[in-house]
Amino acid sequence: MSATESPWEEFLSRKLFGYLLPASAATSLPEDEARRFLSRLTGRPHQLDLLREASVLAPRGGAFAEFAGELLPSLVRALPSQNAIVTREWEGGFHGKLDVRRTLSEWLGGARSRFVTSSRRRDVSLPETVLVRAVAVRLLAILTDLRQAGALSEAGWGSGYIAWEPVLRRLVGTSGLRDVAAEQITARHLEAAGRARHPCYRAALGWWRDLSDGLDGHDPARIARVVARGALAPLSLDRQFELAVAVRLVEALTERLCGDSAWRLELCLMRAGREEIAALVGPSGARVRVFHDQAWLDAGPADLGAQYYLAQCGRLRPDVTVIVDVPGAAPRAHVIEVKRSDDPGYLRTGFNEAVLYANEYRTELTGWPKAMLVASSAIPGAVRRSDDVIAVAWNRWVPSEVVDGLVAGL
Repeated sequence: MSATESPWEEFLSRKLFGYLLPASAATSLPEDEARRFLSRLTGRPHQLDLLREASVLAPRGGAFAEFAGELLPSLVRALPSQNAIVTREWEGGFHGKLDVRRTLSEWLGGARSRFVTSSRRRDVSLPETVLVRAVAVRLLAILTDLRQAGALSEAGWGSGYIAWEPVLRRLVGTSGLRDVAAEQITARHLEAAGRARHPCYRAALGWWRDLSDGLDGHDPARIARVVARGALAPLSLDRQFELAVAVRLVEALTERLCGDSAWRLELCLMRAGREEIAALVGPSGARVRVFHDQAWLDAGPADLGAQYYLAQCGRLRPDVTVIVDVPGAAPRAHVIEVKRSDDPGYLRTGFNEAVLYANEYRTELTGWPKAMLVASSAIPGAVRRSDDVIAVAWNRWVPSEVVDGLVAGL
C-alpha cells in the first residue's frame, strides 16, 4: 500500500478487476466487452474511452507541460512557412494582380469575360506543422472530455493538465496555428516531423504515436492491460468506496458458501442481460445476488408519495442491494448505504438513510439485518443482533454475524 492509499483503496486496487472479470480477461478483453463492463460499472457509456485517455495522459504530465508551456510557444513565435501562389478566377472584372498568361488562355478559349489573378502568400501549412496542430487539437479534445467527466482535479496526475490546458487552448485558437490546415495525418506528415529541426516537431511526433497507440488500437490484450491498470482513475473516491464495500461483501459470501464446491460464483458485469455485479448459485437453485447502485426493489411509500404528490418519478437507489432467492420461498433483500467520511453529521445522515430504506422496502427486507451503513471511518458502537439497522466500519467489514444473517436458510 502506498503512503497516500487508504486500506480500502489498496484493497480495491488489488481485488476489483481480477475478482469481477472472467479469468480470460486478465490477458485478453475484447473491446465490446470492455465497453459493456465499464459502462455498467460507472453508468457512463463511453467510460472505456475515458479510461484509455486517462491511462495515456496520467504518466505524461511532464511531457505535456514541456509541449504546451515551452516547445509549442517557441515554435509559434516563428512558424516556418513557404511562399505559395494563390490563383483566382473572376467573371466580368477582377481585383488584384492580373495573371496575363492565364487570362489570355481563357480568352483564346472563348471566355472573354473571365479574368485570372495570381498572388503570393505565406503558407504555414507545412506537413510537419500540420502534425503539430493535429496533436494540439486532439490533446485539447481529450482534456475537455476528461474535465467534463470529472476525471481531472487539482490534486494528483490531472493538476498539470489543468494548469497548462488554457495555454494550449490559447495557442490553438489565437496563434499562427489557426492558419495551419486540418488534414488527415499520413506517413508524409510523420516523416516530415521526424526530419524537422525544431524540437517541438519531434515532441509532436512522440505524442501522435502515444495517442494512436493508446487510443486507436483494438488489440484485446492491450485493452485488458489498460482496464486492469487504470479503470478506477476517472471514478470519484465515493464511487470507489461503494465498489470496495460491494467487492468485499461478494468475497465474504464466496468464502462462506463456496467452501462447498456445489456452490459457484458467477461474475456478471460481463454478461449481457444481467444487472447484478455477482451471483452465488447453489445446487438446489438458491441464489444470492449482489447489485450496485440499482433501484431493484419495488417502490415504497417515499417513492410512491413523491410520484403522486410531487410528480417526481425518480427512485431511491441503495448503494448495494443483496437479493436472496430460495426455491419455494419469497425473495428476501438486504440493503446497504455507503459513506466515505469521518464527519459525524454526515455519518448520521447515512444512518438515517439506512433507516429510511428499512421502512421503504419493509415488505421485502424480511431477514437480518434489514439495512446497513458501512463507513470508511471508525464506528464506536458494536453490531447488535437486536437492531434491524446497523452500522459497520470498513475495518470490520464484513462481520461474521452479518454474513450469517445474509446466508440464513441456505
